[in-house]
Amino acid sequence: MQSIKCPPLEELLSYENDRVLGRFSKIYGIQLSDSKDIFDNLLRWLWLNSYEMEAAHNKGIPIDTSTAVIDEMWHNFILFSRDYTEFCHKYFGCYIHHQPMTGKSSNNSKSEDYDSETIQIKHDEFKEDKRKQLELIYETMGAEIFSVWYLEYPERYSVKKLAQMHLDTITN
Repeated sequence: MQSIKCPPLEELLSYENDRVLGRFSKIYGIQLSDSKDIFDNLLRWLWLNSYEMEAAHNKGIPIDTSTAVIDEMWHNFILFSRDYTEFCHKYFGCYIHHQPMTGKSSNNSKSEDYDSETIQIKHDEFKEDKRKQLELIYETMGAEIFSVWYLEYPERYSVKKLAQMHLDTITN
């Protein structure tokens, strides 16, 4: 497992990359200021993951549909591979990989392979993990950021709306 360092959040938020912001704004047809806000929230997400990985030595925090726009910004940043690699090494001491959720468990079993009791146990474990994740975000990032990620972003940038915004930019 790679060793990660957690930089001061203020230091991380000082990072800027106009090319990443410009590309994101162009793809989704949004103002640069909105791209900057989303990028800053990606930086917060990466910081929170480094904080959690350093403290708990776990794999980090999964992104879900509520924070899909942060994930899209992350994809956009990764495309600028040299910038992203330099950023990761400068601030975290290592490359932060993006591992998509595949919906499969670690042993690649399908849910239909489980009996109903096992499915219930897995469901309860998932709910408990999600509760812990939300508590961590709220307690660490504060009510304002929590509200942006889980109230504003799902409404303003749902997966469906992001797809439509992108389609609008390529058809207009």
